[in-house]
Amino acid sequence: MNKRDFMEIMRQTHAPLKKMLEMVPDAELSWAPAKGFMTFGQLINHIAENWCIVKMMVTNQWPFNSVEQMAEGMKLENIPSCSRQEAMAAAENDLKNGLAYVEHEITEEDFFNKVVTAPWGFEGEIWKALLMAQEHFLTHKMQLHLYLKLRGAPVNTATLYGV
Repeated sequence: MNKRDFMEIMRQTHAPLKKMLEMVPDAELSWAPAKGFMTFGQLINHIAENWCIVKMMVTNQWPFNSVEQMAEGMKLENIPSCSRQEAMAAAENDLKNGLAYVEHEITEEDFFNKVVTAPWGFEGEIWKALLMAQEHFLTHKMQLHLYLKLRGAPVNTATLYGV
């Protein structure tokens, strides 16, 4: 695999998200399957901002000043919500910016060899950071799939994979 191969994987795994976001009921953005879970609105806001993490790791520029501030921001009650339309626009922008960053700001050599870190303890080459971001995205995409299924949306495996 090279940088371009990974960029294609980013596109392919991201493609089904738009259709899934279109199924989120506007009237149920505050719904969560149980206490202690993100609401629909929090989840779609969170999944819409995924690929920006790679630039943060490479540049070591974070939207918080300490690990404690990061932990506070990730508490369930502090996770922001958004509308379906806002999530769709943010997700499209996040993917576009993530792809552009990987294509234009990361060399093939850096992709495989440059070590980056994250405040929660991650350390590894950029390709490993991208795989971690991919896993994060896929986990939350599956979470959204389950939320939709629980609310009676017509989702199935084909929806999840964009078939």
